[in-house]
Amino acid sequence: MRPTVRRIRKGPEPSCLAGRRREARRIQRETGRPLTSEDWELVKDCAQPIRNALVAEQCGLCAYCNNRIAARGYLADQAQLGGMKIEHFVTRSAEPQRMFDWENLLGVCGGRHQWNGEIVETCDAARTDRTLHVHPARLAPDPEAVFIVGIGHNRDTLGVVEPVGAQAASDCAVLNLNAAPLVEARAQVVRMLRQWLKNDDSNARLLSLYRSATTPGPTGLPPHAPVMARYIARKIERRGIVP
Repeated sequence: MRPTVRRIRKGPEPSCLAGRRREARRIQRETGRPLTSEDWELVKDCAQPIRNALVAEQCGLCAYCNNRIAARGYLADQAQLGGMKIEHFVTRSAEPQRMFDWENLLGVCGGRHQWNGEIVETCDAARTDRTLHVHPARLAPDPEAVFIVGIGHNRDTLGVVEPVGAQAASDCAVLNLNAAPLVEARAQVVRMLRQWLKNDDSNARLLSLYRSATTPGPTGLPPHAPVMARYIARKIERRGIVP
């Protein structure tokens, strides 16, 4: 059964990022000082190509919560999702020598939500500099096996991330993945699918919805596409349909 997260397949890095790594090494050689997190400023004129590449390989979804991201900057004073931030899975403060490592870079949402008149922080905004364990683009542990979202009829677990193992549980808490706005957004996907299938639950309709959730369009995948994909996949498997 398809899990309700999506593992990222890293693509090629922007060519300008390799140039920034070379520049960082040159500075180290000439000054004899180690890199610091402030040296990330070297990437300033490469930021847009990095954003473009991250959004493309992530099909337009945040690496942590699967909300929509776009290849533009995020204004921290706007309490809304939209735009994106370039995230270092291993933080710049912890290992500054890895700040220009393409495998260490992810695209994430702004992580600030308006909810019942308050600001709720998730993803990078909630994480700050705390350590994470389950990389969205790597195996061991495979994120697809350790972050499962409730999609059944139990209202208490609908849309809730159910982490498997201590590392996943720690990351879920650090990123605040079970914050009310995210749980509600995932639950709303399931409720929307149930409503659509009340009107038409034919095999053709199921296959069409499955393709929509798994095949990126011009702007990528729909928000929380992995939740949509698993919900439909379960019905497809029960009917013995070949996607």
